[in-house]
Amino acid sequence: MNTFKPYERLRNSRSYELVKSRGKRIKGRFFIINYMPNGLSVSRLGLIVPKKYYKKAVERNRVKRCVREWFRLHKDLLSSPPKDIVVVVLPGMNLKSCRGTFEELESLCGRIY
Repeated sequence: MNTFKPYERLRNSRSYELVKSRGKRIKGRFFIINYMPNGLSVSRLGLIVPKKYYKKAVERNRVKRCVREWFRLHKDLLSSPPKDIVVVVLPGMNLKSCRGTFEELESLCGRIY
């Protein structure tokens, strides 16, 4: 069973800044993905959903749930080699379903390899 464990999350701002400054970057329509190899046995995910674009906490939490679900389902593909991934969400995303989120993240991650 694929779950999203606590050790698969980026926990502190230093980790986020390290990935954003030293890692590579891919920009899509609704997401910016920063990533770099982490030297661990698992990939880790960090999320940035700006309050500037998504004013309500309900909207921000919905976006985070969709991205975490995508990571949970695809972490096996992202684990060779394991990476730290920071996903920055841009404005204009459809919050009704996660399907669009999944499609764009899959296309962006296809450019990582």
